[in-house]
Amino acid sequence: MSNDPLKDLEEISEKYRQAYGETQHKIRILKDIPKAISLVGKCFKYRNSFGSSQPPWWFYIRITGRDGISLLFNCFQEDANDHVEFEYGKSGYVEQFSHPSNYLPITAKEYFTAEKKLLNKMMRRHKRNSKGIK
Repeated sequence: MSNDPLKDLEEISEKYRQAYGETQHKIRILKDIPKAISLVGKCFKYRNSFGSSQPPWWFYIRITGRDGISLLFNCFQEDANDHVEFEYGKSGYVEQFSHPSNYLPITAKEYFTAEKKLLNKMMRRHKRNSKGIK
């Protein structure tokens, strides 16, 4: 303790603020672990877009595992400009998938059918583009 009571109170307040923040973080983790466990194996689709100027497209996600409260997932999409992305082993948070209005639950069959369809489309594109190359 110093001779300045205001400074002492500010230091005590800061210590309690830090302890409170750490406690809130631990509570969030304990609440989110069961949610994370329940989401493993689930599939979703999300309506993605560049805004109102171009048509929207589907962004597909499959939750493959978890690391604490972080979810590991694979995803793919073909945007309105025919740009294709496949990403595997991405990480995200439980909250991201807890809003049904944003992420629509789908079956694994629907996910894998859409993935196969896009992969086949990419193979046809590749064959068409590689013709004539020796």
